[in-house]
Amino acid sequence: MRRLIIRLTRIFNMRVISSIGLIALTHWAYAAPDITIQIPKNQFAVLAFHDIREDVIPDADRDPYAMSTARLAHFFDWIHEHHLHPVSLQQIIDAGNNRYQLPDNAVLLTFDDGPESNFSTLFPLLKSYRYPALLALETGWITGDVPNNAFGKEGFVTWSQLREMRDSGLVEFATHTHDLHKGILANPQGNLEPAALTRLYDSKTNSYESDAHYADRIKHDLALSSGLIEKNLKVKPRAVVWPYGAMNDQTREIANSVGLPFSFSLDDDRINDVQNMSLPISRLLVFNNPTAVQLEQQMSNVIIRKTSPQRSVLVRLDDVYDPDPVKQETNLSKLLDRIKALNIRSVYLRAFYDPHGDGVASQVYFPNRYLPMRADLFNRVAWQLRTRVGVDVYAELPILNFALPNSLEQQRLAIQGVPDRLNPSLPESVQIIGGIYEDLGKNTRSLSGVLINDHDALTDAENLSRCVAGGKVLEGGESCQHGITQEKVKLFTSVIDTVTARLRHYQNSSNRLKVVRSFSVPSKLDAIDSESFAQTLTLLTQHYNEVMLVVKPDTVSNQNAEKFLKTLARQVVQQPWQEQITVDFQAQDERHSWVDGAVLKGWMQTLQQLGVRNLAYFPDDFLHDQPAFSAVFGGISLNQFPAFYKEPTAKVTMDRKVVSP
Repeated sequence: MRRLIIRLTRIFNMRVISSIGLIALTHWAYAAPDITIQIPKNQFAVLAFHDIREDVIPDADRDPYAMSTARLAHFFDWIHEHHLHPVSLQQIIDAGNNRYQLPDNAVLLTFDDGPESNFSTLFPLLKSYRYPALLALETGWITGDVPNNAFGKEGFVTWSQLREMRDSGLVEFATHTHDLHKGILANPQGNLEPAALTRLYDSKTNSYESDAHYADRIKHDLALSSGLIEKNLKVKPRAVVWPYGAMNDQTREIANSVGLPFSFSLDDDRINDVQNMSLPISRLLVFNNPTAVQLEQQMSNVIIRKTSPQRSVLVRLDDVYDPDPVKQETNLSKLLDRIKALNIRSVYLRAFYDPHGDGVASQVYFPNRYLPMRADLFNRVAWQLRTRVGVDVYAELPILNFALPNSLEQQRLAIQGVPDRLNPSLPESVQIIGGIYEDLGKNTRSLSGVLINDHDALTDAENLSRCVAGGKVLEGGESCQHGITQEKVKLFTSVIDTVTARLRHYQNSSNRLKVVRSFSVPSKLDAIDSESFAQTLTLLTQHYNEVMLVVKPDTVSNQNAEKFLKTLARQVVQQPWQEQITVDFQAQDERHSWVDGAVLKGWMQTLQQLGVRNLAYFPDDFLHDQPAFSAVFGGISLNQFPAFYKEPTAKVTMDRKVVSP
């Protein structure tokens, strides 16, 4: 405690102590318990700080990412007392090359934007504690080329101040880009989304920025920013800290091409490993002026993964769409209000027009090269759901069930005898499917995942092989039919991996796109009890990020529902990867009649009582309150868990602005 007061006195001439009071300092010093986190060997956490000010108001400040001087000073002292070890980027690189042994509980401290407080407040603290740090400089703000309303023209460090920091040997500089720390027009509805990932929409020509122009814009910006740092500080940056954590495989490739091999994201999903520096480097965003103990808890939550139960619904964009833009926005508002009130974790958003409910996509809701676009709507709805409601958004899109506008091309590429299914054994079909997924990725850059429905799976009747049933024996003595089945499983899995990889290439790396495979639960209890069902479930959970078990209403209601649900729950709970499994109830039967909401709630609550954490239902008709909100809320909502409680009647304010740090 005495050391903390002496350091603060020496650095700030008692300014900080007089403003916060010795009583508060004493409380902080003796209230902090011993450290409980243990960052694994050869791994490190990265903390993302922003502005440092003395007058930060806890939980009510104008800048939620600012940290008070006193709390940062206390955190630095707490690091020393609790044996965390700040390391430099160079030490991390050396550890990855086996030239340095990373200390236990290694932490990299990063500070974004380049506000003046980097020099006046942060730098004295770094010198006092001898802690290294990485400063991410938004060069357009420092030079004044790019206006900034947050800190003003005089609110940034100068090149001379940065040179003094450089000479200390404690500070390394990364580019935070020159003019990408902003939102740009992303769709016809006016959403502003991160400039580094967004292809600019031109409202005058009703067109999007070309791939070539987009790549040139990102490359020019990074080269300009990197060049300014090298020119003024005589050191060439080797890392880019992406604004808002908005980056993907394409932008990282562009960064590599201009000499920036290390990319930093904003991602609280994992701790970093020195052997995986070619991957995006995750950072934990520091916000709401946390105490040292709260920061410790934030790091601990990443090391010991604690996720909320998966609660989700599937929404059809057909229900949002309306030819009248005003009515369409009204529909969207109703959707946002309902999802907000449900307080769930995820929404599966059907990205294609499906008037017959057969899962065949003849039109889609995003710009693409192959299918008619019914409306440029998917990105708008997905962005509003993510930013205004705070849910994860998954895209539902077929793998095989596409109807191309050119009937001759469709006939040539379809499975024989199945006109609405593209043949996955034909490279041209796979190229088209992959192109559709790629175009979705370019248009919607912040998906949490993609849902692959089981009705896309290849059936025994769909002949894709040279082998036909009857008498022929394959190499190894396998029967013909068994050989066909195995070929189809491998082929279908390979196509899914190929096309989703093209989508992932354009997705924000901070979100870590998940591939979800749905699988229909057999209708007979003996089939569920069979070893084959358990084996199938195991194989699916091993290959895909998440598995959705689809339960049709007739499957439950046509037999002893309680016995069926107990058997299903037992199969889910006994799986070693049960957290990857979601049970998804179909809310409409074969006759398109809605299941009573109270019945649906009862099924979900029964599974919860039997230990099943992850639940979903589909579809959700938010325009006609189906299934009834008053009933289904009790089965699907995270409000059942006090820690996640939110007021069910909360309304959502529509917004078009980028809402990231």
